Amino acid sequence: MRLLYIHIGMHKTGTTSIQWYLHRHARTLKGYGFHVPRAGRIAPRLAGHHNVAWSVLGDIRAQPHHGSLDTLLSELEGSRATRAIMSSEDFEFLADRPSDLMRFEGRILSAGWTPIYLLFLRSPGSYSLSVFQELLRHRNPVHFSAFSDEVLARGTYRSRHNHVLHLDYDLFVAKWRAATKGELRIRSYDVAASERGIIAEFMRAIDAPARLGELRQLQLNASAAAVTDDMKATARQIEVKYLPTFMRQTGERVV
Repeated sequence: MRLLYIHIGMHKTGTTSIQWYLHRHARTLKGYGFHVPRAGRIAPRLAGHHNVAWSVLGDIRAQPHHGSLDTLLSELEGSRATRAIMSSEDFEFLADRPSDLMRFEGRILSAGWTPIYLLFLRSPGSYSLSVFQELLRHRNPVHFSAFSDEVLARGTYRSRHNHVLHLDYDLFVAKWRAATKGELRIRSYDVAASERGIIAEFMRAIDAPARLGELRQLQLNASAAAVTDDMKATARQIEVKYLPTFMRQTGERVV
């Protein structure tokens, strides 16, 4: 059986650090039977397969020369690998695009691969602050009050690029599982960060030897923008409302 581990995010849960790690140690991972495809990457030093996600989503940022899902699957076939890893936090946006998600998985299954989806969730209060800063970094003109009002009312926020972010994790997981057949493995970002570390937990999630989580690592793309007292107070409201969904989906309490 050929297994394709697909890291789908979420945003601001160590994804960039994971993608750096996958690129930096691709040769070592290959020695243990894990192939990290080059097709679909947009940055030379990160194994972030964003162009595959953008191609599936029909995002205007997709560029044919970076490689599509077909390109990636062709690379996997030529590698003769039986286990492979791909990563892009933009895959999370497929949860709100069920027909695209079903087609995406269908192509993978038709190529003879069994998808296993990897999802890191972060406690909703801190996640709301971090992902809001990420929205600003990508030039989404939104005030925190408008962002938080939508989140508290719906459990989601729709960006100006029509991408839907979920803070109601029950809702996200229900959407994903309704559109897919592959296993969804969920991990707590908070517990991983405070105990084993994000990389170590990621390696554990793909059934890799523990030693593979101990190679050189970098923390990248950390949030740095100022957070006001009003923002913190609103984030606590988000935490209270959606913490139960975090606990149900990860099976762990916030540390």
